[in-house]
Amino acid sequence: MKKNGLYDKIEPFRQSDNVAERKGNRTAGIRCTSCPIMMNYLHLSYIVTVASLGSLTKASRKLMVAQPNLSRIIQSMEETIGITIFSRSSRGVTLTPDGERFIRKAQQILSEIDSLEKMFTGTPAEQQSFSVSVPEAAYIADAFARFSSVIADAPAEFICRVTTAAEAIRDVLEERCHLSIISFMQQDEPHYRILLEEKHLTREVIADYLCPVLVSRKSPLAEFNLLSYSELRPFIEITSGTASLAPLSPAEMPKESPAGLTGRQILVTDRAARYDVLQQNPETYLWTSPVPPQLLDRYQLAQIPCTDPVRHGRDVLIYRAGYILSDLDKRFITEIIQSRRKAMPS
Repeated sequence: MKKNGLYDKIEPFRQSDNVAERKGNRTAGIRCTSCPIMMNYLHLSYIVTVASLGSLTKASRKLMVAQPNLSRIIQSMEETIGITIFSRSSRGVTLTPDGERFIRKAQQILSEIDSLEKMFTGTPAEQQSFSVSVPEAAYIADAFARFSSVIADAPAEFICRVTTAAEAIRDVLEERCHLSIISFMQQDEPHYRILLEEKHLTREVIADYLCPVLVSRKSPLAEFNLLSYSELRPFIEITSGTASLAPLSPAEMPKESPAGLTGRQILVTDRAARYDVLQQNPETYLWTSPVPPQLLDRYQLAQIPCTDPVRHGRDVLIYRAGYILSDLDKRFITEIIQSRRKAMPS
């Protein structure tokens, strides 16, 4: 390297680390001798992992680096760049406003380094992977079906898990997926807002809607423009049974409201099977989120607003604070919005 101008101020350095010394891990960085900044790519990735997990203990286990060493790495970085990255508490660590900006930039840097390495080392294309946990909603299933068309010729694994809100939250916290969608009644919004803040999860509302009643087009109920309890009373409610699934914890999740209005229910856990029952039995009905028109036509169903009782639903996208949406994430969200617009025209 020619030593003149800026070049004579920069030199490579290497720091030993109990994990960094393993074969294949990056340890090289850059030291600027005219300023105190010293950046180690491996340590940068450690800090991003701590931010992702929200816990030094969990990050220590995942990285197999002693927790005191992680604490020293973070403290050294904070002192070097002159900001506080994390706020510490008995519940774990959370990003400060400066920390959120730092992590976003760190993730971009690490991503660029990976891209640069693959460009010049001939690394084979990575497997496309995408995983999401979602509620049982026809418009979301429709969106995922269209989203699946982005799978390239390279190896790929796309996973869509249908879960309760509690399971979807757990999946993000335990890194089974980066994104989840949870569904709940709007009166439970204060509870979920507090819960998600405590778990350091970012939330974005993707749909607010009046829950319609789904019936066969042969049903006497299909003649109504609006439904109420008095019209539903003689009929049989189809339920999914999801209220019986275990919540996050009794203290953390709201109690489910009673599913039945009439005292007569048919429990069917599969969505397609519920549609078959609706189609074949005109004496049944199903509470649902809005359904795309093509699905209504396929099963010869009608969805009718109900004004008594009124059920206002809300679907919310969640992900870890500081997480940067990938291109696949953004494509999936775009498909969700498009499908929502078809199922819930304004």
